[in-house]
Amino acid sequence: LLVVVEVAVAADPDRVRKQKLSKYQDLIRILSDSSSFGEAGLSDCRLFAIVVGEGGTVPDETRKDIECLAKLTREQSSTDDTAHETIDAVVNSCSEQLRFIVTS
Repeated sequence: LLVVVEVAVAADPDRVRKQKLSKYQDLIRILSDSSSFGEAGLSDCRLFAIVVGEGGTVPDETRKDIECLAKLTREQSSTDDTAHETIDAVVNSCSEQLRFIVTS
């Protein structure tokens, strides 16, 4: 699994998020279609855009990407079936940290 993450702060986070996803879509396709990708043992490539508003707001779509990243991390590092119960806590913590960074 290869994960590409773009992180940004913007006045209009929803618009910038869409731009970032569109901008990197070709890269994801090229990587996924590359013979080297499979040779390296990679089977999947995912793109996430973490875009926070200038005032520290964390839009729903960004929260969803954080949640997906947290789930992927849990899947890769744990076989514990109860791990999913802490995903909300991870998303909330990460969102709060992003708010703090942006507003400090």
